[in-house]
Amino acid sequence: MYFRELLKSSFFFFKLTFKKTEIDTVFIYLSHFNRHKGTNPYLSQLIKNLKKDGKKFLVFEDADLGGSYKEIPRSRSAIPFDFITLIYIVLLKFGISQEKIFRLIKKIIFRNLSFKTVINMAGYTNTFFLSEYPDSKFFEVQHGMIFNGREWWMRDAWNKYPNCGLILFGDGFKKMINDNPSIYLPKKDMIRLINYENKNRINPSIKSNIILLSEQITVDNSDIEIKEYLGKIDDIFVSSEILEKNGLQLLTKTHPRTPPRELYKRNIQYQNRVKSLNGVSEIFCHVTFNSSTIFEMGLCGIPTILVAGLERRNPSFFITHYEYPFKELLISNKSEFNSAINFLKNKSNYELASKDIMKWSKSFYSKRKKT
Repeated sequence: MYFRELLKSSFFFFKLTFKKTEIDTVFIYLSHFNRHKGTNPYLSQLIKNLKKDGKKFLVFEDADLGGSYKEIPRSRSAIPFDFITLIYIVLLKFGISQEKIFRLIKKIIFRNLSFKTVINMAGYTNTFFLSEYPDSKFFEVQHGMIFNGREWWMRDAWNKYPNCGLILFGDGFKKMINDNPSIYLPKKDMIRLINYENKNRINPSIKSNIILLSEQITVDNSDIEIKEYLGKIDDIFVSSEILEKNGLQLLTKTHPRTPPRELYKRNIQYQNRVKSLNGVSEIFCHVTFNSSTIFEMGLCGIPTILVAGLERRNPSFFITHYEYPFKELLISNKSEFNSAINFLKNKSNYELASKDIMKWSKSFYSKRKKT
């Protein structure tokens, strides 16, 4: 458990029960979305906009109190939500219903807090704010793919509450939502777009010898899932001679939600591994199962080879729903991997893939000056 954060959280919410606080916006997110030194890049632009407009706001950071992500740095500026979550967990264990817990929290602890808007990222807090503050606008920030089989949206909640909206990365995602009312019932002015800044400064190069693998191992995976995942990677990329034959090397970027202890515990040392791409200027191609990094690399013009064959990491939705422009780059075994490499080793194919994948990615991650 995070004792320092719990102490800070307890002190803040104790004061809140006695102090009238009126603000414009409440931000709340799970700490495992922190990507660098305790910062959440998904919310940075939104917070910057409010500061620029002189709006008052609070930023709450919730956490897994079991400590699964304790090695991911907590924010120094956000207010820990840990105290509220601890109360919520304890009362649930006593058999009190979620509905009654939410009413108690609002009536006792949040009684002096008023706001117009909530911007949420995952966790039980979405239902808390949606149910207890029907007069406030609520927005869930996109933090994953649509149609990936493990949806980040809370479909029932979104369609139950009229005050629930979405903040998406671009027009492509907005169109997918609007075209599928079973996911989200369109509500006037409740779908907004956020400016997406791709911070990767990497160039595609047919002369580069680097294939980047965006790893997707996290503490959410079971031992069986991790074993299957590593086995698939080993079979296609490590034990085969395809990389060596083509003068290529596999560089693995660790998933942001993979605490180092998970890597050490499982002795995952099968290739070069990095936490960031600082210092990497050119890449031949990118490899992943079904990670959103396909867009990050695509915005740089770097082609992605999609790996199929695992149920949880099935990338087929990129082909069926997102219309990924190169089916030649969907593989499931060594032979297909070899064919994909040969396809990209052709200069005209490589240039076309780089151009089309950049165009495809931009259609989803549209830039907007403000939400």
